[in-house]
Amino acid sequence: RDKKMVIYMVTGHGEREIAHEHKSGISQLGSDLALNDFEVFPLLLMRLNAVPRDADLVVVAGPRKSFLEEELAMLRAYLNKGGKSIFALEPGGNAGLRGFLEDYGILLDDGIIVDRFSSVSGGDDTSPVVTTYADIPALKNFSYATFFPTARAVLIREDPLPGIEIRWLARTSKKSWSELDFMALFDGLDVSPDALEHQGPLNVAVLAHKEIDKETRSSLMVFGDADFLSNAYLNVSGNKDLVFACIDMLLGQGSSITIDNRIAQDKPFILTPLHRMMVFWIPVVIIPSLMMSACIAVFWMRKRT
Repeated sequence: RDKKMVIYMVTGHGEREIAHEHKSGISQLGSDLALNDFEVFPLLLMRLNAVPRDADLVVVAGPRKSFLEEELAMLRAYLNKGGKSIFALEPGGNAGLRGFLEDYGILLDDGIIVDRFSSVSGGDDTSPVVTTYADIPALKNFSYATFFPTARAVLIREDPLPGIEIRWLARTSKKSWSELDFMALFDGLDVSPDALEHQGPLNVAVLAHKEIDKETRSSLMVFGDADFLSNAYLNVSGNKDLVFACIDMLLGQGSSITIDNRIAQDKPFILTPLHRMMVFWIPVVIIPSLMMSACIAVFWMRKRT
């Protein structure tokens, strides 16, 4: 590139921050972007009148407090000039962004994804493993599994808005659903999908383009999870590869981002339904049954002699 591209990470609403090196921070993402010749800065909208002009991409990662109307106006103005943005939103809240995203035809589901089809060692059904991606050039031949701890579904309006082009990027299995009863789920009670809950496959990432004029269009990408960006999960499986592929897609850089060969700190063992049955039946039922049968056989043989 003839210049460094600039990425701003919004702060001030409890977002994940690039300065934080603990597990929930995103310092690793900031470092990896810097290694790929990006400049990454925090962005506190409350102190400004507009998004900086040099912003090539604005990222909102896991806000917990609502945006002010003035801040939303700044983000709208930025996008209306052809800006590009990524929103990563955890379940359980919308940070006042629901109406903002609906303008792009994107709807936030209020539940948390439960996926009985896939599980990760040390995780549970609320940590879906995603292996299904959109058939688009940017994700062509993308064959990595990605891991989204506690994710929400991101829905697409059935009636398309004028000038809006929107599509899903990554989705869960058919065995998943969006559970609305958080209390029962985290109390360990048995939950199952009902008629009021959206059934899988569910989108965990969508991309919307809005035509501003004949030469300009804005781009808005929304993920239903922010944990996958964090230091704890960025290097798990294909998470970082997906993040960088999506940034590449938004900025139109071709294959300018490279993934280093650093060994991932976490290597999840992904269990299919067959694997999970084997893990249960072999050590819990079959082997003890064989041992018990052998003991009984020895006992009767000794008794007969």
